[in-house]
Amino acid sequence: MTKYLAQAQPWIEQAENNLEIAQFSNDKEAWSFACFWSHQAAEVALKGFLISEGLPLDKINSVRELVRRSAARDTAFSGFADYGAILDKYYKTSRDPMALPHPAITKDLFLPQEGLQALQFATEIFDMARSRVLEITPGESGVQRT
Repeated sequence: MTKYLAQAQPWIEQAENNLEIAQFSNDKEAWSFACFWSHQAAEVALKGFLISEGLPLDKINSVRELVRRSAARDTAFSGFADYGAILDKYYKTSRDPMALPHPAITKDLFLPQEGLQALQFATEIFDMARSRVLEITPGESGVQRT
């Protein structure tokens, strides 16, 4: 196990919870929430990995930037940069009507394929972060996925 497991484990557990909320949102066809919670799951999982590496926690919400920092420590993360760029688009637009042109509202603008793709991307990032923190094989998550 990693040296900083005690500090990182709560982050991985929270990321898994966020992933479950994203899955629930997809199941309920709440695509904007699925996108937002997928972003949150990826962000929190990556922060958990960085904490496990002994790095200080910065106030960063960009999944792409967190992927970049994670890849600097472990090249297994380098393939997730594009996922981060896509998930970052959901950070604000999926929940804040002021981030959209009037009279649009978030629940009407997100499509099923966006929710499913966001969940897939977040799941892959979560699986990698969790596997690196807990030193297990990627994909051994307890999250039920459709």
